[in-house]
Amino acid sequence: MKRILFALGFVLSTAQSQELTLDQHHQGLRLAWERQFPAGTGVESQLVTRVLTSTDLVNWVEETTLTSEEILGDGMSSHDVSAESGVKYYRVEESVRYLHRSSNSDQPASYDLQLQNTRKKMKPVSIQGFADSAADPECLESIPWDPRTAAFWEEYNTTPEEHNADLPADEPERRLTDFTLNEEELAFFLKNGFVVSERIGSSYDGFDEVVIRSATPVDYYYSIWADDLPVYVTADSVLDAWHKTFLAMLEEMEELHLCPTLRQLLISLGDQSSLYAAWVDSGVDGADDVRQAIRDLDLYLGVASRLNLGGADSNELIDPELVDDWYQSAIRATNPMKYGLYGDGERSENMSLYKIRGHYVNSHALGAYFQSLLWLSRMQFHIASPNDLAQETRELRAAALLSLRVKGTLSALPRWEELENMMQLLVGQSDA
Repeated sequence: MKRILFALGFVLSTAQSQELTLDQHHQGLRLAWERQFPAGTGVESQLVTRVLTSTDLVNWVEETTLTSEEILGDGMSSHDVSAESGVKYYRVEESVRYLHRSSNSDQPASYDLQLQNTRKKMKPVSIQGFADSAADPECLESIPWDPRTAAFWEEYNTTPEEHNADLPADEPERRLTDFTLNEEELAFFLKNGFVVSERIGSSYDGFDEVVIRSATPVDYYYSIWADDLPVYVTADSVLDAWHKTFLAMLEEMEELHLCPTLRQLLISLGDQSSLYAAWVDSGVDGADDVRQAIRDLDLYLGVASRLNLGGADSNELIDPELVDDWYQSAIRATNPMKYGLYGDGERSENMSLYKIRGHYVNSHALGAYFQSLLWLSRMQFHIASPNDLAQETRELRAAALLSLRVKGTLSALPRWEELENMMQLLVGQSDA
């Protein structure tokens, strides 16, 4: 039988079409395509290529997977085709894999640069153009059938009063929850075939008096089960339960482990007064810059320590008034634009973000941990300010001094590494 081969074009993960060629090679044929790596992001990448075959363009089987390292650069990739008779189609699928760091010493993954490179390849579109492309004229205005014909509709749409009218007070079959729809909800139900109601869920005691409202998916599921009605468990409710479990674990870990560890780290790094005293009368070249770096570091660590300790100071401060000014702004958490951090008159900080929220309101320790960690993450030293070289250099000195302090303090580095490892375990690797 004559052998007929077809090579199909394929689509990269960047949605760019590529040409697939089929050429004679020695005793067989060779499938070839252009290899093109994404723009550089600071992290090495791999091209993972799957070669698939089919005899009917419906069922595809993977023949091989090829991995190309970025060091190869752009060029041509190929795969030798086996000599078989019959009609055969080939398809190649290619995706990009980034080799993110496996330890703190590796090059960090520049997710922001990856996003920028992807956006450059996207064609600009207006809001109206996006709306037009998203419009689906085939959508139905409503479902073409009456959902009230579904099984168990009458059971769901019966009030506890109606169901319990002829049942004694101690009858186990009495209904406790009213699942009936009101007029507005029924209209949505008839149009869409489903309705979401926060109103439904009032529970009744044995004398048909409202006593509680359901608050979680588990409450609703129990109410439906207790009334002996069919229960449909949705994926989002399972994820809600998983999230609540994770949040409880996170809260306990933060209060009992991360907060004390951060406090110990700040205490071990907090005292800059002795270092400042050693330079206060120095007249050597660059002494003013060193003294400024020490004062900036004192502000950075002093406010964080005071927030973590609930207003107390663990060490002697070089400029207590400046530390207190920023501390009070964080505590009040009302000023959306506060200027002047590290002498930068153009840098604005939103102090309203320091309002304690979420599970951090559950204890003073959690609130202190939240504010101190937020300060450390947001008030970092900016060492890449293209419009202000002097300010960049000033903050670079403070950042270098902080690095030296962490590495030179016996107990600081292990505690920093412990915090970093726990953060990566909880939220993943940092992109900076």
